[in-house]
Amino acid sequence: MTLGHFVQALLDASADSLIVVAAILTLQRLFRKWLTPQWRYALWWLLLLRLLLLFVVIPIEPSFHNPPPAGVVSVAPEQGVLHSVATVSRTFADEARRRVGQVDTWAFLGPAWCLGALGLAVVMAIQSLRLRRAVSSGQMLKDQAALDLLETCRSTMRLRTWLVPVETRAATGPLLMGVVRPKLLLPSGFVQRVSREQLGHIFLHELAHLRRADIWVGWLMNVLFVMHWFNPVLWLIRRRILNDRECACDATALKRLDAPEQIAYGRTLLDLAQHAFPPARWSPGMASILETSSNLQRRIEMITAFPRKRMAAIVGAAVTLALGAVCLSTLAASTEIKYTHLVVFEPAGDFHPSTPRELLDVFNGVCHVPTGYFRTAPQNGKLVGSICANQPERLQKDLAEEPRLKWIKADPLTPELFTTHSARRQESLPAPQSLSPGAHSTFKGAYTHLVTFKPVGDFRPKTPRDLLTVFNGVCSVPTGYFRTRPQDGKLFGSICTNDPENLKKNLAKEPRLEFINATALTPKTFEEHAARKQESLPQKL
Repeated sequence: MTLGHFVQALLDASADSLIVVAAILTLQRLFRKWLTPQWRYALWWLLLLRLLLLFVVIPIEPSFHNPPPAGVVSVAPEQGVLHSVATVSRTFADEARRRVGQVDTWAFLGPAWCLGALGLAVVMAIQSLRLRRAVSSGQMLKDQAALDLLETCRSTMRLRTWLVPVETRAATGPLLMGVVRPKLLLPSGFVQRVSREQLGHIFLHELAHLRRADIWVGWLMNVLFVMHWFNPVLWLIRRRILNDRECACDATALKRLDAPEQIAYGRTLLDLAQHAFPPARWSPGMASILETSSNLQRRIEMITAFPRKRMAAIVGAAVTLALGAVCLSTLAASTEIKYTHLVVFEPAGDFHPSTPRELLDVFNGVCHVPTGYFRTAPQNGKLVGSICANQPERLQKDLAEEPRLKWIKADPLTPELFTTHSARRQESLPAPQSLSPGAHSTFKGAYTHLVTFKPVGDFRPKTPRDLLTVFNGVCSVPTGYFRTRPQDGKLFGSICTNDPENLKKNLAKEPRLEFINATALTPKTFEEHAARKQESLPQKL
């Protein structure tokens, strides 16, 4: 996975997030009278899930083992609102990739994304460190009545996690922070300025954040948003997510109160908003009862309508599950790459891969376009590769940058050609044949001559594999029983064939090999040759 592939995956995921955001906002509006606050907030988990499925949903690099099953060349689009949004977002991503490919700036986008993500991550870290440094100067709450009330609220919430209350001037209002060791930050003298009833409501709300693991979710959301810092929709929708989170926490706290106390809970929110407790400043690892003031009216309306009927919870669960299933199926269909061409290439120069993995590793090093269904086949002593792509011109330019690979052709991909290609296997070059008992009678009639050759020039192979790799690069005739022996400081090779004249011509094309002789095979010479080993040059001490 190159940095260019990673940026391309981020672009696709950001485009797909538009589908999920549009679907969530639509369903929240259509079912606003039926969705409970908890289920309204749970719908946003589908957005986080899609951003987490960055490398699961979208295949970027060609697969080596167990490629996708054969199918049609392109997937027929489904009809509906979600598909319309998917088409727009996918078109946006495809067009962006096309324009980027035209100016060949994938190499620029990778470092640019790194700078943006790193800069935003540094800002987030600085804000968190500043808040922690300011909190370190605070003191633990010593008011015993307030501590007893906090313990009562913790028991009411059925929480085992201990929450440390800290008074500090750094806090402008009550807020929860910390993942491993959570702390409840209170402004200095806060407990003396509010009533016991109001303090209990505040404790219940912050403990609801702790019970719902909102700090963990907040960190996850901010990390994902930093990765997608270039997508303005995600940052605009962030406030909506936080508003829904606060309503969900209010609903969790209200379940622990009776009807008169629920009305008093709403008055507590109004008092906090009117009496010198502005929203707390933003930090990725915190949650506050008054984190956003713009949502106050909606929270009060929710409190007055609480509780909702049991049917609302059932509808919320059904809507969330249905949206999740539709989004995942739509995303799976929209992320199916529509291949248009079958590209064929082969190794060049001194590069002589014998397995698909060796050829694919070099290919992946230069490929910057979506590809899939990689296949190989031995041809003229080389391992020829073929792969499906939708940008053959760009792929041809990529291969031109790699001296070890040579572009052959790109054929338009038809359903028949795709079916035939996908049914093929990833083959390797045949290994050097070795003699097996009872095989003499089979092979001595197939081969007629024993050809001997040696390395020349600067080519100094030390192992049979080194010599055979170069030999296979030019050999175009049937051969077998390859053997080697050290002689005059060089590694000589000998091999059986039935076409010595053409093999001599093949060796003449390779400046690193020299033809020595070709002797007619007899049963005796075949037995002697087959019994020999493939020797290497002795190592110098």
